[in-house]
Parts: sequence; structure tokens; C-alpha cells
Amino acid sequence: MKVSVVIPCYNHGKYVEEAIKSVLDSTYENIEIIVVNDGSTCEDTISILKDLEIKYKDIVFIHQSNKGLPGARNSGIRVSTGEYILPLDADDLIAPTFIEKAVWVLIRKPEISLVYSNVQLFGKENYVWYTKDFSFNELLIDNYIPATALFRKKIWEQLDGYDESFAKGYEDWEFWLRIASNGFKGYKINEVLFFYRKHEVSMLSESNKKRKELIKKIREKYPRKLQIHLINDESLRIKTKRIASILMKRIYRKLPNKAKLIIKKAYYSTYNKSSSIRFETTIFDNLIKDYSSTPISESNKKEKINVMFILPWLNLGGVERVYLELIENLTNKVNFIFVTTKQSDHPWANEFLKHTKKIYHIDKLSGNEVDQMIFVLDLIKKYNINIVQISNSLLGNKLTPSIKKYYPKTLVINHLHMEEPYEPWDYFRVSTKFEQFVDHFVVLTTKQKQALENRYGIPSNKINIIPNGINSAWLKNSNLKSEESKINIAFIGRLDDQKQPLLFLKIIKCLLKSRNKHKINKVKLVGTGPLLMRVKSNILRNGLAGKIDLITNLNSEGIKKIMHEGEVNILILPSKIEGLPIVGLEAMASRVLLVVSNVDGWNDLVTNKITGILVDDFDTKKYVEMIDYLINDPKLKETILVNAQKLVVDKYTSDIMSERYYSLYSSIIKKNDVT
Repeated sequence: MKVSVVIPCYNHGKYVEEAIKSVLDSTYENIEIIVVNDGSTCEDTISILKDLEIKYKDIVFIHQSNKGLPGARNSGIRVSTGEYILPLDADDLIAPTFIEKAVWVLIRKPEISLVYSNVQLFGKENYVWYTKDFSFNELLIDNYIPATALFRKKIWEQLDGYDESFAKGYEDWEFWLRIASNGFKGYKINEVLFFYRKHEVSMLSESNKKRKELIKKIREKYPRKLQIHLINDESLRIKTKRIASILMKRIYRKLPNKAKLIIKKAYYSTYNKSSSIRFETTIFDNLIKDYSSTPISESNKKEKINVMFILPWLNLGGVERVYLELIENLTNKVNFIFVTTKQSDHPWANEFLKHTKKIYHIDKLSGNEVDQMIFVLDLIKKYNINIVQISNSLLGNKLTPSIKKYYPKTLVINHLHMEEPYEPWDYFRVSTKFEQFVDHFVVLTTKQKQALENRYGIPSNKINIIPNGINSAWLKNSNLKSEESKINIAFIGRLDDQKQPLLFLKIIKCLLKSRNKHKINKVKLVGTGPLLMRVKSNILRNGLAGKIDLITNLNSEGIKKIMHEGEVNILILPSKIEGLPIVGLEAMASRVLLVVSNVDGWNDLVTNKITGILVDDFDTKKYVEMIDYLINDPKLKETILVNAQKLVVDKYTSDIMSERYYSLYSSIIKKNDVT
């Protein structure tokens, strides 16, 4: 299906190439671009458009007398050859995946005629405009659909295009109302995929000056209708259930850790391999039993290995850092495609966009699980995926039977990071329910491999141990020592129950009352997550405001900076359990001393008083005692730092990790081709 992007330009020549490039950067390939010079009077714009016409031979340029936006758009659409139309003003931009995602909706949902997204404003104003789900009644009240939205050309033909009498503005609102009033439906992608440039003076701002006149014209053409909204029994039941769930969660959070563990053990103690939480794989396969692959584009190439990662989100975390290292090290050998499956703001998405534009947040594309599965299957076809690597994604696991059914040559790797036997989301347990559809498991430690073999019966030859690794840039020069008199302590990690940031705050409160309190210079708590509000409340309630620097938006470079510049020299991480924590490796490489809980994951990495400090139990006093001990024994501290950094160099670099992954990818592809 071809998409025609129509770009009207009136005296915005200095921006138009940016708009063009944003379209050319699309992950969707079957696109034509039509630029309409709508009687520009600015000499610079006229000159720029002439140069662009010479530079871009494949772009259609139309020059006409000024007709206003609706007339310019109509002129471009008349000569277009695409089945779908995307209007884009000359000073605005689109995200690389906008067209691809919108086309997918129109292909897979024939009842939809119009697709739009959330909007990022930039320039004079910077904020996100969260648009609304499509509703004719809402549209009668106000326009919540941006001018840049993808629609079927046949709708434009059927409705005689944009109304050119709205040359003063609101022409897009009028067109959307005409589409809706004729029974056609729209669809919102709940993601920022369109970027609207806000000027000091713009067409919209000028239109708003005439708002009264234009609104009157809209109302005359589309009178508002009285709507009575009823609360039905189903909606009341859902609201009641939601309130009850919130109350139960609040009560549970206030319970001591031991009580929580007793409840979880009681609830999950009946678990065995045959009677685990049931994921009936056939249910999901039946839901998409009529699936037929409709490729979105023809970019099926095999110069590199094509690997799709399916993971929950792109948040500040160890998994994301591992995958960033893989992209940086293997970009010449592997095409990486990222699919996220859980609701999130994805604060690290920009880190990944530096390396790949192929990022798909499928929870934002659709809230329907079947839609999400079909979209992923279409991506597998589009990118000719050799390997799907699943990481802590329930939907990814559920999808494996369909992957094997429709794309049997696509291999599935399940990447497991941490065993949590008393949690419902324990991915060791979940993934083994789908073992017959998984070609290979990757774990981080020998203990984890033994758990898969002994507890779940996974064959040894189906499991690889690949420890996490970090970039050599994390290695801090041993001559750059921070002042011994200054102790800067930090917590870095996701703010959730497993990482125990609230215990960290208790430790800090005790430290600030200890005999060495005068030696503590700075305390940082870095991270975000479900416990963020409780962390903030705890800081205020315990009189720690002004004593703890809470940072919620630090990226990898920011973390490296505070470690290397001496703003952190002791990292306290009292996790309940870990995989093989990336932040631990980064600290060891950066000559930051680890004081961590003696639990699986940490004790796989740290040897007590050799490469760090392991603290038994989750006892606040023991943490305080160990830190007091280290403060008073600088020689031991220096020995630990030297040993820890050497361990990283010898065993845990990203080069070693990346080579192991590439070797695994190559070997299982070769083995599959032979068989």
C-alpha cells in the first residue's frame, strides 16, 4: 500500500527539508512525497524550493497561486497515487514509525478510515498534547485530532476533499467532522508520533484570533447534539472492582516484608511443574487462528542477522543497559528491532533511538492483546526475523506458539535474568510453560542454569550461560582517587519492592545518627518506579529532605559521570534477589565500593571483603556497622576496589558478552539451517 505525504508550503522554506527528511527517515518504505508551493512570497522560500526540486528527483513539486491550506492539500492529493494520504505542514515533523504503525491499523482494521497520535509541541512551547479516542460527540465540541493524520484517499474522494471555504483556518476540524458525520471511524495511537512546531505567530494562532467567526461557521454546518451519558451496570462493576483492588494493594504494601513472604509462600506453595499458573497456549493460538501474513513492506534482507527483542519497557535498568551494549557492539553484524509490551513512559527510549529507529511500543498501538500479537507477527515477516529474544515479557511468551506455527524458521531465545519463585511473574516458571516453543534459554549464572535443569527439567544443551558485561569506558583510572575524607553514598536502581529503596532510606537515617555521620558528605537516590511516591513521602516523614538528592531521570552517561567524578564512592543496594546486576559491574569498574545484600545474584558477583561487602539478612544495623568499618579501614577499601575492577576486566566486559551472544546467534541459525 502506497502512502502519499502532502506537504503544503507557504513561506516556510527554511523548515521544509526537515519535514521531508523526517518522512524519508520512516521505517515504512512505500511512500511518495508531494510538496505544494502555495504561492509563497518569500524569496528565500522560493529559492529553497527550487534547490530542493533539483536535489530530490523523486519528490513531486507543485507550484500554484495561494489557495490556503485546504486548497494546497487538495492540489497535492489530486495528483497523488497512494491509497493513503498523510498531510504534513512544512514546518512539522513525524516520528520514524508513525506511517508504518498507522498503515498497519488501516490494513488490519478495515472499519477504520483515519489514524492519528499524540503530539509533541516544540519551538516556542514544549509539551505533549494528549489527544482523545475517536468520538463524533467529542469532536462536535472541540477538535482533538491533529492536522497530520493518515486517512484513506477514497474517503477524500467520496467527501470531495477539504472545504476550501475554510482557508482562514480549522479546515482540518471541518474535514474530520465530515468524515465522522458520514459514519467513518477514527483510531488513536496512544504515542507521540507527530511533532508540531509552535511559532510566535502561526496559522493556528491567526486562526484562533478568528475563532468566534470560525466556530460559528462550524456550528452552522455541524450543530451540536444533546447526549445523555448513562452509567450501566457493567461500568459500575468494573469501577467497584478497581477500587477494591487499589484498597487491597494499599493494605498489602503496609505489611512487613516477612508477612508478605508468608502470604506469597502460602499462595504459591502448591506450585509444581504440572499445576503452575496456567497459560493455555492454545487459547491465544485460537484467537489468531485466521491470521494470514500481510507484509507491510518489502524490506526482507539477509545481509545481517535480524534479531527482535521483546521486553516489557525501556526503563532505567540492567536489562536495557545490556541491550544498549549489544547494539553498540554488534551493529555491523546484527539488525536489532525492539518491541515493548507493558505500559510505561519508556524514559530510556531516546538512548535506544540513538542506535535504531525500529522501536515499537505495542501497548500504545492497541490495548487489545490479539492486535498486539498480530502486529508482532507482521513485524517478524517484515524484517525477516531470524531470532526473537524474549526478556521478561508475558506477552512475548504467550506469542511463542504462534511464532512457531506461522514462522517455523524463526528461532526463539528466552533470556532469563532472575528467579523469583514466590512471585506470580517469575519468568523462570512462566517461560518453562512454553519450553516446547523455545529453541534456547540464556541465563546469567551457573546457579540459574542448575535451577532450569533441576527444578524445571530443561535439557542442559538447551541452556547457555552468558553473564552481563559493560563497556570499557566504565573503567576509571586508578590514579583518579576521590578524597578519602568525603563519603558519598548512593542507591541506583528501580524503585520497587525487590530493590528495597525504603530499606536504603532506613540505613541512611541510621548512618546520619552514627558516630561517623560527620564523614558522610552526600547521599543520592537514583531511579524511578512504582515506589516513587512512597520514597518521596518517606524522605519527608523521616526528616531526610535536603539530606538526600532524589534523581529520577539519570541516563547511563549521567550515572557514569557521578561515579567517575567522585559524587558516589559507596553504593548501598539491599536487594531481595538479583540476576547479575549491571549497576554492580559499573560500580566495580568505576572504583565505587559495593555494600550489598548476601543474596543470589549479588553473591554470584561479589566475594565478601574481596570484591565488595556482603551483608547477611536485611538488618539496618549490620549495614551501618559495615560502612563504619570501611570508613575506618581505608586500606581494606582500596584492596577491594582494585580486586573488583580487575574482576570486571577479566570476566565482565561488553566485548566478551557481545561475542558470546553473536556466537550463540550464529550457531543456532547454522544448526537450524542444517536440520
